Amino acid sequence: HVCYCPERVLPGNTVAELVNNDRVIGGITPECAQRAAEIYARFSQGKMALTDDRTAEMVKLMENTYRDVNIALANLFGRVAEDVGINAWEAIEYANRHPRVNVLSPGPGVGGHCIPVDPWFLAESFPDHAGLLLQARQINDSQPARVLERLFAVGPLNKGDKIAILGAAYKADIDDPRESPTAHLVEAAEQQGLTVSVHDPLVAAGKWGGMEIINDLDAALEGAAAVVLMTNHKAYRSLSARNLSAKMVGTLVADTRNWLNHAALRRSGFTVLEVGKGEGTSWSFDTRPDQVEWSVGPTAVNGRRTAPTPLPSEREA
Repeated sequence: HVCYCPERVLPGNTVAELVNNDRVIGGITPECAQRAAEIYARFSQGKMALTDDRTAEMVKLMENTYRDVNIALANLFGRVAEDVGINAWEAIEYANRHPRVNVLSPGPGVGGHCIPVDPWFLAESFPDHAGLLLQARQINDSQPARVLERLFAVGPLNKGDKIAILGAAYKADIDDPRESPTAHLVEAAEQQGLTVSVHDPLVAAGKWGGMEIINDLDAALEGAAAVVLMTNHKAYRSLSARNLSAKMVGTLVADTRNWLNHAALRRSGFTVLEVGKGEGTSWSFDTRPDQVEWSVGPTAVNGRRTAPTPLPSEREA
């Protein structure tokens, strides 16, 4: 009895997702699907959809391709925001208040052994339909090189300088570096003549996919002209200007995950580059709009704009 049953698991929460997630069970015959469902019923609490094996495989390809394309869309929005001087993170937050919109966050690209792989399978198997998929792959795979390009633009960063890359894992708080965007950044940096040091608190030290990974943060930062945060590990959340200043020789910081305390770093003299955020925003609130009490109707108070009272229970069309 042969079945194809794509898994939907989140690294770091695998057992819970194996038990609780809905699953698609594709058998080469109805009997195969039924037998597999009986096995999964012993531990699975999610709903089970029985189908043929080809449909089940297509489901998995669709799920990962959907995610890749939507990540690329967020990264595209981030690039536009960088170019025109607005904060994509803020704009996305407000856009997602629309009841039928759910834009993801921009970042350093896409990693892991699922999301980047399945779109390539579809693109190579069906080249006549691959335009959108190839564009999404190009956007996501080129995000690290774009970060490096922006670092050189704000400078100073010169051939022979050292950059410390924080995070080899493809996502936060796991020890898996497969298909990590960090590998693309390492390649781009070495092509520009930079010296690279890659740190990760969870991935085992050693060589992986073109990366030489170390677990000693001080050693990674020592003598660095720039730091690029690629993975939003909890271990990096409290990284302070004092930590960086004690070891670095430069003051460039690129945060691809919107994870560090940018205001504190800037007060300490660092130049902070943020993915999805350009310079030149015309004005901003002293307080977040959802933390202030609005007057009714657009007015001006002391030369600043105010806005109508937000009504959380009402959603715009």
